[in-house]
Amino acid sequence: MRLAHIKLAGFKSFVDPTVITVSQDLVGIVGPNGCGKSNIIDAVRWVLGESKASALRGDSMQDVIFSGSDNRKAVGRASVEIVFDNHLSKITGQWSSYAEIAIKRVLQRDGISNYFINNLQVRRRDIYDLFLGTGVGGRGYAIIEQGMISRIIEAKPQELRSFLEEAAGISQYRERRQETFLRLIETRKNLTRLEDIRQELISQLQHLEIQAKIAQQYKHLQEKLHRSQSLLWLQREAEAIDQRTHAENEIQRLEVELDIVLTSQRNAEREYEKTRAKEYSANNKLLQVQGQLYSIDAEIGRLNQDIDYLRNTIDRLTNQIHEVENQLVKSHELKKIKSENLAHWHQEKTKTELNHLQSIHKHDTENKRFPDIEANFLTCQAKFNECRHNLLLTEQANQLEGSHLSHAEKNIQQLESRYNRLLKEQNELTSIDQSRLTKQQLEMDQAESALNEEIRKHQDLENQLIKETQFKQKITSTIQELQHTLSQATARFNALQSLQQKLENNQDLTAWLRKQQLDVLPRLWQKIQIQPEWENALEAVLQERLNSIEFEQLDSLREWINAVPSGKWTIFEKTQNTLCNTYNQSITTHINCERLLTYIMADQRETQNVLEDWLGRVYVIEDAEMGLSKRSMLDSGEMLVTRQGHIITRNSFNFYAPNSQLHGVLSRQQELTNLQKEINQIESLLQHQQEFLTEAEQQYVESNRALQRIKENTKQIQQHWHRLQLETVKLSQINERSTHRNDQINSELSEIKQALDNEISLQESAKTRLTKNLVQIETLKENVQQAQLAWEAADRMLANQRQKIQQATKEMQEIAFHVKTSLSKIDEIELSVKSIDEDLHKLAENHVNLLKEKEGLNEAPLNKQLESAQIERKLIEQSTSQVRQEVSDIACYLSEIENTRMASEQKSHVLRDAINQTRLKEQAANIAISQFNELINNANVDTKQLLLLSKKKDITSLQSEIHQATAEIATLGTVNLAALDELEIARAREISLVNQLQDINAAIATLENAIQQIDRETQLRLQETFTLVNTYLSEIFPVIFTGGKARLEFCNDKVPDDGLLLMAQPPGKKNNSIHLLSGGEKALAALALIFSLFRLNPAPFCLLDEVDAPLDDSNTGRFCELVKNMAQQTQFLFISHNKITMGMAQRLIGVTMQEQGVSRIVAVDLADAIKFGKRIEQPVI
Repeated sequence: MRLAHIKLAGFKSFVDPTVITVSQDLVGIVGPNGCGKSNIIDAVRWVLGESKASALRGDSMQDVIFSGSDNRKAVGRASVEIVFDNHLSKITGQWSSYAEIAIKRVLQRDGISNYFINNLQVRRRDIYDLFLGTGVGGRGYAIIEQGMISRIIEAKPQELRSFLEEAAGISQYRERRQETFLRLIETRKNLTRLEDIRQELISQLQHLEIQAKIAQQYKHLQEKLHRSQSLLWLQREAEAIDQRTHAENEIQRLEVELDIVLTSQRNAEREYEKTRAKEYSANNKLLQVQGQLYSIDAEIGRLNQDIDYLRNTIDRLTNQIHEVENQLVKSHELKKIKSENLAHWHQEKTKTELNHLQSIHKHDTENKRFPDIEANFLTCQAKFNECRHNLLLTEQANQLEGSHLSHAEKNIQQLESRYNRLLKEQNELTSIDQSRLTKQQLEMDQAESALNEEIRKHQDLENQLIKETQFKQKITSTIQELQHTLSQATARFNALQSLQQKLENNQDLTAWLRKQQLDVLPRLWQKIQIQPEWENALEAVLQERLNSIEFEQLDSLREWINAVPSGKWTIFEKTQNTLCNTYNQSITTHINCERLLTYIMADQRETQNVLEDWLGRVYVIEDAEMGLSKRSMLDSGEMLVTRQGHIITRNSFNFYAPNSQLHGVLSRQQELTNLQKEINQIESLLQHQQEFLTEAEQQYVESNRALQRIKENTKQIQQHWHRLQLETVKLSQINERSTHRNDQINSELSEIKQALDNEISLQESAKTRLTKNLVQIETLKENVQQAQLAWEAADRMLANQRQKIQQATKEMQEIAFHVKTSLSKIDEIELSVKSIDEDLHKLAENHVNLLKEKEGLNEAPLNKQLESAQIERKLIEQSTSQVRQEVSDIACYLSEIENTRMASEQKSHVLRDAINQTRLKEQAANIAISQFNELINNANVDTKQLLLLSKKKDITSLQSEIHQATAEIATLGTVNLAALDELEIARAREISLVNQLQDINAAIATLENAIQQIDRETQLRLQETFTLVNTYLSEIFPVIFTGGKARLEFCNDKVPDDGLLLMAQPPGKKNNSIHLLSGGEKALAALALIFSLFRLNPAPFCLLDEVDAPLDDSNTGRFCELVKNMAQQTQFLFISHNKITMGMAQRLIGVTMQEQGVSRIVAVDLADAIKFGKRIEQPVI
């Protein structure tokens, strides 16, 4: 199976549909960095079902879709298709008949991914199963991208084991085992669930049985209750009919009495209407008189109110006049006081204005003196600041020189202390003797040689132990097979022998034989043998005589004549009769058939004589048709028998059919003889194999002990070598540190001397500058003191002048404020006087108006109108009393008529209620009759029989029976009437569950057997693959490295479920770990392992992504030769920048990126290109 084409569209940088033809065995992919070469490898990995985005160098699976560039938009889907050439039918299964197999994967931008095989949509699992065990896939070794070499070297033991499993082709077994294990888990869950359901169903069954019993009782009580209830309904129906008849008679009597009462009521109502009209006219007259009375009362009230209002108004006006006169007096007094205050504030204003002019003159005088005093102050302050600044700078410089001096002294002390300490350390340094190092190195080399020798012995013993283990396993498997065969043969032999021993099923006959001590004697079928295929013929002729026994003399049977057996039985006599059979032989020759005796072999001569007697005239024939044609040649007493057991005489044909327990006894006896021989042979072989196994186990134990001794010696030598190595390294490090430290100390001493001289010169210059600064500081302090005295005097003068100005300003402001206050008081008093004058004018006018209003009020006319209204009211009250008496008399008469009418009406209501009640009773009786009739009809009972029973029982006894049955039903509690049906359903379900449990247990046993079979097959294949890979690795590794050795080892020397370790030792190196190798050596070691796996299980193709990057030219050449050799079985598609690797390609595929972000393909067939070049180079003739 070879790759033919790779088709890409929208995948990463291959946005345009691109077809890559890879039909050759060695195809190289070249191009500059970043052009998209590795995207081709990613495309193949992706189409084969890769589901991890990180394995495709992306964050999410949508990253494989072209996301756009500067000149192109992003596309919506990515598609990759790889086409395989399958004309050799290397792919098995449903796709084996296709010459080409196309695998395609399409991914949409929304995350929907579809897989296709030959344009048929399939699952990802189908593609995974298609390449399972071929090395191609997620865990396979056929795709080696960048960084995978280092991952193989750094792989964990279990990850390295997965490569070996893929090469062994047992990954499919792993998948099947996992599926089987998951099914087993689900089956056990189902089993647990069914067990729970069964337990729950059992409890339900117990509960349903109790409910079914209660339901039976409930049905019985319900029938009894139904019968009593039906009787009660019949009696209640008869009672309701009697009630209805009585109600009809009562209704007729009440209706007559109601007609009489209604006539009396109508007469009373007519008289009431006449009297009511009289009452209405009297009430109208009373209302008119009362209206007049109300009018005169209103007029009297109005006049009383007017008189009261007039009197109140006069009192109010009198009070207002007194108040106005008091206000006039107070206003005159207030006006006089305000006039006096106004004169006082005019005088105060004149005095304050004069004081204000004086304060302004004084303020101006003090302000004119202030600038001269301030200028003198600023001059003194500037001089004082300058002197103080100079002093501060000189003091800072002096402090700086002091710190320099102290720092220099401190540095000198530190340098001297360090110098002395280094000298002391230099004197204390110790050097290691070189001869001691040489001796230590020699001892370490000797120990390493001894260690290598022990390792070699260890490996030889391990190989020998492996061979012995394989030999022991082979013998063990042979013994197991022999034991299995022996157990089967023994079981078959025992079964047949048991069947032979149980031929007689007649217990009476068996007891008779036991009584006569004949049960232990051998039977005839045990003494004879017949050729195969003629057993039925002999059984058909002899029948029960096959089970006969031999006896010395038949005369002894006379003792048993009266105690014959209860079944058919034959006894023959032991005799030495040697009669001649010439007559029979002549007949045989006459009919041209052999006697049946020629096919029988007897152990004893006596038995042969009996058979001659019984079978002397029996001949064999091949088939029934031939026998029918020769039956006319038979004499009386002669017969022919076929292989099938059909018997032919001169005048009859007897068809054979097995009809007794003796059928098959001869064939079983023959099989027992053969089985006994086979068992003896197997037991002999088994004994020899067990002896071989004992010897192999002894040899294995001895080898294992020798291996343990060598391991202990190796461990001791290795510990000694490690100890010597540590001591040597320690001494070398001490020597190196001592020499290095001595050089460091000499260098530091010279540096300290230079620094010490520099610090001393700095100290001398700092002392000189410090003395000069002290003299200058004394002079500057005197100048500062004089400048400070002058500045303080100027400051006091300036402060006094400022105080005077502030005081003058304050006085001026106070006087100005007093002037403003006087003016505001004058204005305020003038406004008050003006307001008082206006108030006086208003009060005078108001006083005059009040006097005029009081004089216009008079009470006499109102008093006269009130007296006339009171006289008219008395006359109206007299007429009102007369009308009211008349209305009262009419009302009494109406009351009497109303009472009479109400009595008749009440009596009529009573009669109507009685009629209605009686009608309700009638209706109730009718309803009861219809209800009881309906209940009786619905009850489906025989009313005639119930009528006979109803005469025997009254209602009270029936009700007591009903109450008793109801109480018994209530005692039963909640009754599940469906319990009987549910019980039957539950029992059927229990039977179904038991069957399901049996099926599931059988399924679990089947799955466990499958898992055990898979584990055995996996272990065997993995062990074989491990041995072969180590063999190939020991051949390929020296080729790549031109020497050295490499091997795979199981962790802790265990095969099952353990990881692998890759041990590699290039030529001339004794490293114990592969991690100590260089990058190129690691790459070559990984390639050796991968090619060993390819040699064991060649993958259809191999993709290599710059695996030759860490190799030099010589290793690259060996790598290319190895790839060429492997290309005979595997197709290689490789990416490389190395010219040597490019040279081995049969076809080069160039990847370019002329348009930014878009990859394109340029393919060159090197064979065609070479031919084309040769044609060009040929000279033109």
